[in-house]
Amino acid sequence: MVLSKLFENMHHVVEKYDFTQEQKNILLGYCRTFEKNEKLIQLAQKYYHMIFEDEEEIDVNSLKENDNIEQGMLFAVIYLARLDLLEAELEKRGIPSKYAQSALWHYKDLFQRNFNCYGTFGFCGMYRSGMIQYIKPRTFRIGRLCFEMNSFSGPYTVYQNKKTGEEIPILNEGLYYLPDGKQAPKDYNGECFITTFSDEGDIKGYSVDEEGKLNFTPQSLKKEEYKKVLAKNDAVISIHIPGNEKMTPESVEESFKEAKKFFETYYKEKDFKAFVCSSWLLDTGLKRFLKPESNILAFQKNFRIVLSFVNTFALYWNIFGVEKFICYSELVPQNSFQQKILDFVKSGEHLYSGNGFIMI
Repeated sequence: MVLSKLFENMHHVVEKYDFTQEQKNILLGYCRTFEKNEKLIQLAQKYYHMIFEDEEEIDVNSLKENDNIEQGMLFAVIYLARLDLLEAELEKRGIPSKYAQSALWHYKDLFQRNFNCYGTFGFCGMYRSGMIQYIKPRTFRIGRLCFEMNSFSGPYTVYQNKKTGEEIPILNEGLYYLPDGKQAPKDYNGECFITTFSDEGDIKGYSVDEEGKLNFTPQSLKKEEYKKVLAKNDAVISIHIPGNEKMTPESVEESFKEAKKFFETYYKEKDFKAFVCSSWLLDTGLKRFLKPESNILAFQKNFRIVLSFVNTFALYWNIFGVEKFICYSELVPQNSFQQKILDFVKSGEHLYSGNGFIMI
């Protein structure tokens, strides 16, 4: 009943939030149509229950809007209704309402990014699925960082020496590497080294050096000396880095401290194995042009890093704020960091994602 009344008066919800005038006009214009269309209201209620209340995960991009527009505005309304109800949902777990506040920032950010990419406001493609994690909710802004409850899917398994505590990531089988120890780009047609793995008898495979690059000398770990501490589908806490403020070592340390306390308090039934992060910020190649006291390099020191895939997407989306792939020559640096990283990729280097872990 609450949801039904909410959908019938969505224009009041829009007015409550601090949208830009352009965003507000678009939302109010759609709400006027939406509130007069009983079929759309019923569809919104149906999708709301499917996304937020059914136990089975659903691919939100497979859901059709049926409003003769299909530009993501129906989901803008559904997600806005969820934002309005989020505090109440958190309270059911005893989670303070302040943890709902950052979801609005992400809503406005992705709403605008959708416009930059598709030319229309709303939620489409990765923006539709990306917003889910903040309003489900399974991601929480805690201090400087965001923390998402997730299942591990990294390109390695971590083994720990039972006596010394040393943690060794052993790479998955079938990964393609270049002679410099970095993963080959997807379109690479040259000769590659392919990783192998076996746990019949001893654990045999390949690990990485301090830079996260492939160590071409095979590893052999005796099973009686090592235990598996992080593997595929284990419960982990993924770290995301909002780009709206500086990331000092002090703010990062405080975030980790508060996050541990948060998840131990409100999700103590989950057996989280590690903090993990997959990000261009963990590309150890950035050391080539960053100063030693850089906040990015300080952030990297928190993790054991395994370099993974070439992340051209991050160059455009995260660093230059461009939603579409264009020629490097069309990218216009606005600061010294953008200039340095543009020079870096123009020289033939690739920007990689580093996949880092911190065992809990």
